[in-house]
Amino acid sequence: MIIFSITLFPILGLFINSILGTKNLGFKFFRDTYLKGLLSFIPAFLLILVINGVIKRTNTYSNIFLFHLIYDFAVYYAIICFGYPFLFKNSMIYRFRDRISELITYECGFYTMVSLFDALYVYRWESPYLLYLLPGIRVAMIVIFAILPPLVGESVGFLKHIYILSLFLLPFSSAFVAFFFYINSFLISGLLLVLLLILAVWLFYHYFPVIRKSSK
Repeated sequence: MIIFSITLFPILGLFINSILGTKNLGFKFFRDTYLKGLLSFIPAFLLILVINGVIKRTNTYSNIFLFHLIYDFAVYYAIICFGYPFLFKNSMIYRFRDRISELITYECGFYTMVSLFDALYVYRWESPYLLYLLPGIRVAMIVIFAILPPLVGESVGFLKHIYILSLFLLPFSSAFVAFFFYINSFLISGLLLVLLLILAVWLFYHYFPVIRKSSK
């Protein structure tokens, strides 16, 4: 079953690219963008090794939350936030639709390696969290993060601050899914995951007219 969590992200990248209709960019675009995501895992891996053991996964509520926040979400989220603008600063992609495709493909490459690392090193045994919840959370994060930065750039005033705050809170809200799962509040954990996925789908399809309009 671990194959599901590892193959989910390349399949997601292909699926979303098909929805966005970015076939004109070609396979080379997908390959190179996805490869940059794979390679971005190297600094993430080194950072995880450096901070390994700083937070113990004990039975205290604070440690459960902080462990999953840092090791499942925050470190990888930070690498994505800094890695994408650094690796794609000379990108020749200008259309909003293609930018989202580029970002999602990059994230999918990155999280493919993260899933493999989780399976081999972090969690070492199959569990509902590793097999289903964690991949589901990261799917939601990929889509939400791909949509929010362009909205930050296009918005002004109070709405802009809401989008910025949402970017900051994304790993924290994701960590609560893990937190409630590991304190055996499975219903709350499942509801939070469903809400994240609904938000991701709503953002994508709600702003699809923006994507279509900007790509003309």
